[in-house]
Amino acid sequence: MQNKNHKTYNEIQELNKKKIYLSNLKQQLFVIENKFNKIVVDAEKNIFNIKNRLQKDVEKVYKFSIEKEVKCLLPIIDSLESALEIEKKSKDKSNKLILKIKNILNYLINILNEFNVTVISDNNILFNPEIHQAVSVQYNKDLKNNSIIMIMQNGYKLNDRLLRPAMVIVSKKNH
Repeated sequence: MQNKNHKTYNEIQELNKKKIYLSNLKQQLFVIENKFNKIVVDAEKNIFNIKNRLQKDVEKVYKFSIEKEVKCLLPIIDSLESALEIEKKSKDKSNKLILKIKNILNYLINILNEFNVTVISDNNILFNPEIHQAVSVQYNKDLKNNSIIMIMQNGYKLNDRLLRPAMVIVSKKNH
């Protein structure tokens, strides 16, 4: 009769096979678990990146959604400014119509300011091709080359994005 504490050679072999099989399963589980964790981390990174990109896109749409409407207002503002320029040359300074035009123009400019629209209208600064468009050159011995002598038509930016460059007259040094 065989002692229960003593295992036969076949039983030991079978037990070793099971231990090796179990060890292989543990190793496979470890590899699968690592792959799964990497997939989860990559998915979280992708979700984070997509979320950030979408947030930036939404902010951009929000900031620039009124661009088309603002561009439609610019010719109206130009016309009002032209009317005021004509008034400056007129001898009659008490015209009530001119006062109303000034009020309308100020009202429009205030609305644009509320939506982060800024006017490009500075004289006596250097020409910047990113915000100015030179329409003429005047020779002047007193100013540096490429100084803005006069703004012919104001330019505009919406949240630092150029809507329309300022049309300017630029100086050129007289030799």
